[in-house]
Amino acid sequence: MLMNRAVTSSLSIWIITGVFVVLGICASLKTPLFQGYDEGYHYAYVEHYALGRPLVNLNKPFLSGDPAAPYWQTHEASQPFLYYWLMGQMTGIIPRGDLMQEELLEAGAPNGMFGNFLPADNGSLGSGHALAGHMVRFATVIMGAVLVVAGYHIARLLTGNYAMAYLTAAILAFNPRDILLSAQISNDMAVAAMAALTLLLSTWMLTRPGHVHLWHSLLLGGCAGATLLTKYSGGAVVVAAAVTIFCLTLLGRHKFRWLIKHMAMLTAGFFVITGWYFL
Repeated sequence: MLMNRAVTSSLSIWIITGVFVVLGICASLKTPLFQGYDEGYHYAYVEHYALGRPLVNLNKPFLSGDPAAPYWQTHEASQPFLYYWLMGQMTGIIPRGDLMQEELLEAGAPNGMFGNFLPADNGSLGSGHALAGHMVRFATVIMGAVLVVAGYHIARLLTGNYAMAYLTAAILAFNPRDILLSAQISNDMAVAAMAALTLLLSTWMLTRPGHVHLWHSLLLGGCAGATLLTKYSGGAVVVAAAVTIFCLTLLGRHKFRWLIKHMAMLTAGFFVITGWYFL
């Protein structure tokens, strides 16, 4: 009886997620700041928005002085903006000072980093840009936690089995790669979390076909659009969303008119979120 209660209790998923968050924070603190893969470039893109600059214009040279030019010559500026803009709004409230003297960096920096121009990591939260970098890492850990919880609910909806749902959550939470990605400044975990939320909604719609309304399709399109604005590889979720609508049409034996209406709402939700950015 006690075991059954433990398996069916929602407390267990929060314990798994809590352990993941602790592991992620520990990993983020133990990994020297800005030493993750291309972390310096990712942070430079965050700093672009932390300074209150507009969306990046890649046609502007980074030393032109134009506020729309990428902050330093970061190749990450070619990525969609959502993760970096959100992190920039968070770090923008932290007193940081000048990150670097751009004119000193014309020769470039080794290994995709900023070399001596990034603040040193002394093993503590520090202040200024060091503190801002740690805050971005911690926020990314929370995005990893969203992936774990979404994976749990997807498995539970598909199987109806709590044990399988907890196993899915544990596989996600205790995968060293997931922990490492969540402990770095990067949009990789952000797009994984956003895709998981979109797929969770798709799964709910497919397992509850009789409860699907037009606003669900609108929301699904919006979630798919937000995933694409996080990283271009998130575009795969747009295909999954469209497939969801087709499958619902077949499952419910709906008429062609139903398909057209829901596909139109899906498209509307997608373009409301992304249209202004891509058009």
